[in-house]
Amino acid sequence: MIFAASKIDVTDVTELQNYLAENTEFDETQKKVADTNHDGKTDISDATQIQKYIAEIIPEL
Repeated sequence: MIFAASKIDVTDVTELQNYLAENTEFDETQKKVADTNHDGKTDISDATQIQKYIAEIIPEL
């Protein structure tokens, strides 16, 4: 499950990208958690934001 571990890492981004490519399904909780920019949509912008967080370009999600 996305963000199930205590640390956010590339596995979370990969899981979100698989969801966006319709290779896997998310339940409503996963969609809400994955909406890191809080715009009401789970999309590529959220994946990009997670990548920036992992790369320490932004300090928090």
